[in-house]
Amino acid sequence: MKKISIIGATIIGNRGAEAMLSATIGRIKDRYPNAHFYVYSYYPADDFEVIEQSNVSIHSATPIYLVTVLFPFALLFGLFRVLRLKSLNRWLPASVRDLYNSDLLIDLAGVSFMDGRRVFLPFNILTIWPAMLVGTPVVKFAQGMGPFNQTATRIAARLFLPRCKQIFARGEYTEEFLKSFFLNSHNYQRAADVAFSHRKGDSLSSENLSYAKTVCERLRSMQEDGSAIIGICPSSVVYSKSQETGVDYIGKLAEVIEILLLKGNTSVLLFPNATRDKQMDKFRNNDLPLIDQIYKRLIAGNASFSTKILAVDRNINTDSIKNMINFCDITIVSRFHAMIASLSMAIPVMVLGWSHKYFEVMKQFNMEAFVVDYQDEQHDFISSIERMLKEKDQYVSQITTNLPVVKQESYKQFEYIFKEVLHK
Repeated sequence: MKKISIIGATIIGNRGAEAMLSATIGRIKDRYPNAHFYVYSYYPADDFEVIEQSNVSIHSATPIYLVTVLFPFALLFGLFRVLRLKSLNRWLPASVRDLYNSDLLIDLAGVSFMDGRRVFLPFNILTIWPAMLVGTPVVKFAQGMGPFNQTATRIAARLFLPRCKQIFARGEYTEEFLKSFFLNSHNYQRAADVAFSHRKGDSLSSENLSYAKTVCERLRSMQEDGSAIIGICPSSVVYSKSQETGVDYIGKLAEVIEILLLKGNTSVLLFPNATRDKQMDKFRNNDLPLIDQIYKRLIAGNASFSTKILAVDRNINTDSIKNMINFCDITIVSRFHAMIASLSMAIPVMVLGWSHKYFEVMKQFNMEAFVVDYQDEQHDFISSIERMLKEKDQYVSQITTNLPVVKQESYKQFEYIFKEVLHK
């Protein structure tokens, strides 16, 4: 029986991570139906509560657990192996034993080893070092990395990235950063985000399905009434950045929505791609409080908007998110994987983001003109939205034409592990 450990993704919280996690498990199960998966989660208690798959075990990967348990005991495991005291390994934590017994560790971090994110470097290291200590191959599925100009980033990357069995660069920028940094190394290649391999039914939980079905029924009713439906996914990450830069992110989105609703037969779906509905006072990995603020601001200004806005207010999984997006004519998103969800269903999408990571994906669909920095005060959002609605069929065609190639580029990560790791 194949055993696979996965780290860097959760079910609860960031639903982009959930999409990557459920797609990874789904595509490996296609090949190895009896495989068992050990998910090392940032939210182990929450994930354990909602997981519905008997072939998936949850271990902790919180920063405190990595520092106090997984890393030191993996180090001890390595010492036992050197001293030929393997009989003592049975006394080590199950998380370490399961990591050792795994055929590989798949790292699903969205970004890692990147300048400007020095505070996350210890976490980037500790998510892969224990596997290296116990001798389990590490494969980094598609993620953003680099540049490596800052001293801490450069040293960490030099020490740990060459020890990965394979690194998949998500996009041309990361590929170029790795190429210029490692020169003659051959342990990296380019691949599309693993979420492009997500299929309906992959989700590992069934959170609030009746609620999600009701939202979809309302969207269908709006659609049948001839309303143009615009899906808008704000991001608590962009919101936090806007707090630092003095940009009124909530005000900008609310203003755009208000203009759209006043212009004609238009409805808006406010949907999240990160949810923690038990902690509505926290923005980390949680877009729900942000949606609530935007909705309340709009209703306070015009009570009649309540019939034209659907605002998601609780946990929903990736399957439900994609079901809702499927009713939209276009989407406007600040979440990276909300962009991928839209593209994967050939829904034209406009991005209000903060990083090159959006641009390099949208470029694959000839849609890069619709990537706008959230700090850009000059961009005419309304004109861009109206243009996208007017020329919707053209953009649907562009996405549809390019989607098979991108999906194949995503799936080659599985082809690699099937051929180079799991077949042995």
